[in-house]
Amino acid sequence: ARGTERAAVMDGGGPVGSDGAGPAKETVVVGLGGSKTLVTAIKDTVKRLEMVALQRGPHGSPRGRVPLRHVLTVARHGFSVGQHVAHNVKIEPGGELDFYRVLERARADSPHTVIRTFTQTSFDGAAPVSRLCGIQMVDGAGPHAPFVPIATTDSKNVMDCAQGLCKAVEAAQCPPGPDGRKRSLGWELKRLLGMTEARKGFQGTFLHDAKVYFAAACYDGLMEAGVLSERQLSIMVSPDGVEFVIDAAADAAHRGTVVTDVLVAPGQALEFHRRFVAWLEDDNRPAPPVAAVVADPGCGHTSRAVNWLVAQDCDDAAALLLMTSINRLFLCDETPVQSRAAAAVALCGPKIAGVVPGIPSPEVQVPAESAAMCTALADQVVSAVTKRDGAEATLLDEAFCTVGQRRLSGGDVFDPIAASHHALERMRSPTAVEASSICSAIDTAEADAVLRQCFVPTLEQLDALIAQSRRAESDLREGRLTKLLSKLPHVAALCPPSMNPGDTILVKLARAHGRVGDNLYRAIQDQALVYWTSFGPNSVYLEPDDDVRINLVSHSRGAIADMLDAYFAVRSAWLPAIIKMLPDKIRECRMEGGGYSKHFPPKMDAEGNVDTVPEAWWPAYDAVADMLDAVGIGLRRALWWAGPDAAPQAVLRRDLGLELVSLCQTWMRGSGAIGDAEFSVMSPHFQNRLVVVDASKLMATCGLSVRQLEAYHALGVQFSANMEAAGYSGPKGGAFMHLDQLRQIL
Repeated sequence: ARGTERAAVMDGGGPVGSDGAGPAKETVVVGLGGSKTLVTAIKDTVKRLEMVALQRGPHGSPRGRVPLRHVLTVARHGFSVGQHVAHNVKIEPGGELDFYRVLERARADSPHTVIRTFTQTSFDGAAPVSRLCGIQMVDGAGPHAPFVPIATTDSKNVMDCAQGLCKAVEAAQCPPGPDGRKRSLGWELKRLLGMTEARKGFQGTFLHDAKVYFAAACYDGLMEAGVLSERQLSIMVSPDGVEFVIDAAADAAHRGTVVTDVLVAPGQALEFHRRFVAWLEDDNRPAPPVAAVVADPGCGHTSRAVNWLVAQDCDDAAALLLMTSINRLFLCDETPVQSRAAAAVALCGPKIAGVVPGIPSPEVQVPAESAAMCTALADQVVSAVTKRDGAEATLLDEAFCTVGQRRLSGGDVFDPIAASHHALERMRSPTAVEASSICSAIDTAEADAVLRQCFVPTLEQLDALIAQSRRAESDLREGRLTKLLSKLPHVAALCPPSMNPGDTILVKLARAHGRVGDNLYRAIQDQALVYWTSFGPNSVYLEPDDDVRINLVSHSRGAIADMLDAYFAVRSAWLPAIIKMLPDKIRECRMEGGGYSKHFPPKMDAEGNVDTVPEAWWPAYDAVADMLDAVGIGLRRALWWAGPDAAPQAVLRRDLGLELVSLCQTWMRGSGAIGDAEFSVMSPHFQNRLVVVDASKLMATCGLSVRQLEAYHALGVQFSANMEAAGYSGPKGGAFMHLDQLRQIL
């Protein structure tokens, strides 16, 4: 799925360019997997940063005036210096030279981005670096058992550091997970270690990837302290085409390609680890947002299909848990059941704005008995999803925690994340045919519904409507309760005895309870259930004393245009809040037991029972509520990326394939005949309708499933039928004037 285009940056006191380009924004890319995928992530990130630099000036300066400068820190776990095959080469052969070449080109072609690097090595010659110390637990130990230190030298200082690492991991807290709660890093790692292979009676980790993220977060301090330093290296290629890295000084024959990188300085591995421990111990540790991360979390040995249910390690997962936010997660070394994707969603959920999926190796086959176990669990997960309100990622996280026994007959280690991927696949990873079909159907149905329910008057018709508004205003001044004021003029809440539009029920509710809007317009929930007989929230004009109106159409063309401009400014400023009111309304109408009332407060039918939506539509409302939650999250991320100068409505359409349009009723319908009021409430109010204009883009940006889109489409078709039955479309034409299109002709 394409991630939302958000710049994962943080304000920082980065360097100022010689061109005077102002303070820099710091951006982090973390490579925890193969170099080839990291190269893709770097290209993608640099391109995005350059686009942002040219579009936005620093700290709100006018667009195009001063380009924004970015400092891009590329930190990764890679090779060992010496006669060792590179770690990244084992995952994706042939990527080291490409990595440095891409960095060289990016530095030359990206004038607004300063690129700096860090490569963490496992060994530097014979000296351990990231493998100096780690943590482990006894195979089969419960979550309350303490970690046991790993020290790869006999040094007391190293052992003391390893013991400190055990304590720091046990006490450290992760940023909030999919359920919104902070989680214990120690508890999470014990859970993850329990899914890895045991070696010599222990399951352990050196936390290589968490150390990489630490180095990125504390880069400047580590450089200033001399813990990190620049180094010249030589990339060698063996006769069989395998890359490995040696110190450039050792390449006397100049057979390799010389590159410059930043590594842990010689003799500083222990200090590097001590600072890593201190970072974990700090409750306010620096933890910058990550623009891109390349990782292969979760279970699966792609080279050993028989053990695909066993997690190779938990280093990636530990790093992901410690990150505050991730703009784009690039997956590599994917398994046939895409367990990497499932693990990422279960571990990080809302922290990830977008996932770039990995491509599974076609040579790897999944044992039939393992696939059967996954399918069985998938049925449980899918069943549970249809019966709860929470986000799908939360459910997957719970499945990860609680479902299944770790040890199964045959000795396999069962990873619930991998198994729950089958549910993820059904909910979030549709086939191209399924996705194309439902998206096309939605695009067509939405456009058709707008055409049937809405109209735009010609300018001549608008002038005639203005004349009709003057007749209605005359009735208002004379105190005559006519059908020019309301189609139900004798209902006091709609057409008050005071003959003051400011006393209608909508204005009173908006003034008393409206929280979305300003002192001129406020949005409130419609009483009817959205997508049954309601488009969504009503935006109510608060009737200031100096401009009392019955309807939008009043006074003159210019007055109408001014009123629309004022409202559209409020709608734009409050766009995320208005859209959030849609799923809120669905849940407001949900009753105990899972049913949905057609109104809130509920209304009774002829038999004295609550008038409810037919039971067949309950699952659709469940799915659509979750879908609209995802839309809200996607919009907020897209707006954050676009920056403060972006027009929210434009971002909504460009990035999510949606439009929020506003509608109102007047003295005319789509047939063109002008007559009595089509509206009930004698004060200007606008219905807000969310319209899908590009369902494929919506699906990709917000990570929606075919199941959710099918539910939305089915509900939309039924909604159109309900609106026609209620008289809002049909032979007389649409009942609602399309205000966005009206403004275009004024």
